Amino acid sequence: MVNRESPAPTISVVMPTYNRGYIIRRAIDSVIAQTCNDWEMVIVDDGSNDDTKEIIASYGDSRIIYQRQDPAKKGAAAARNLGITSSRGEYVAFIDSDDQWLPEKLEKQYQVFQTTDLENVGVVICGLRIFEPGGERIVSPSRRGWVRQDLLALRGNLSNINMMIKKSAAQGQLWFDESLKSSEEWDLQIRLAGVSQYDYCADAVVHKFELSNDRVYSGTNIPDWLSVVLERYEDELWAMPKVMARHWGGIGLTYWNLGYPRQARQAVRRGLKARAWSLRLNLYLLTTFTGKPGRRLTRSLQGVVAGWPRLSSRRHGRVRSKENTRVGIPTQPAG
Repeated sequence: MVNRESPAPTISVVMPTYNRGYIIRRAIDSVIAQTCNDWEMVIVDDGSNDDTKEIIASYGDSRIIYQRQDPAKKGAAAARNLGITSSRGEYVAFIDSDDQWLPEKLEKQYQVFQTTDLENVGVVICGLRIFEPGGERIVSPSRRGWVRQDLLALRGNLSNINMMIKKSAAQGQLWFDESLKSSEEWDLQIRLAGVSQYDYCADAVVHKFELSNDRVYSGTNIPDWLSVVLERYEDELWAMPKVMARHWGGIGLTYWNLGYPRQARQAVRRGLKARAWSLRLNLYLLTTFTGKPGRRLTRSLQGVVAGWPRLSSRRHGRVRSKENTRVGIPTQPAG
């Protein structure tokens, strides 16, 4: 057990886990191998019934703190919040128990915080190498400054495992909304981008593995929760009608492909309120009344019609970005 009276580390690493005894060593070893060793790692177990606890204890490293979430099975957002609350470092970084960091990850992000020419930087993003069943791809950050509009448009970084966050710059926004069963990372980043600037290290020093679906995640209909986030920031999004239409069109398309025509029509109609003249959205709305033939048509259109709304159209790379103004953000609800 770590001595909580010892000097606080500079960086706290937060890891949620559930039944990852078979693979968790890779993530832990990658943290231990960091060239920056001024860290603690808070591992929050969401109720594992395998040998996860024993494997963590076998390291015998006082910098590794094990906590078991009680009650169990509250989900990744709650596990990360417990880790944040327990952390002592001024900087917080996240890693999932099946992912991996390159040795220089923490050092490079911390160095950006120390050398940036921007004021009030609260988040530093690094590059991400994603391993998927069909191969691998690299996501390189390219946006810095006030990036809230980019994040509202689902452009840029939408993961938490390649973030480092400075607590004092986060102004009370460093928490995950536990009421969301999906899209809580997007919500967090929108809030953080409202109170602090972003900077980045372009190197892909985080390896994310999307080769299985056994995540600390409660499987709820993803478009439902995306809708909740959109409604939360609706006032800002009305000033971005093209983005608003694309979001609701993508949600509607997802509902339609999942076989929920009523929800699909409701979502597309909300998109049409932002861009009533959109040919694609009007055509898409018509297809939702045609059953299976219409579903086949929309799937074909996704491949041949440029700009057809997609839920997964999260753009990365360089785009022109207007500087965002700071906005008022609600503080974390009590309890």
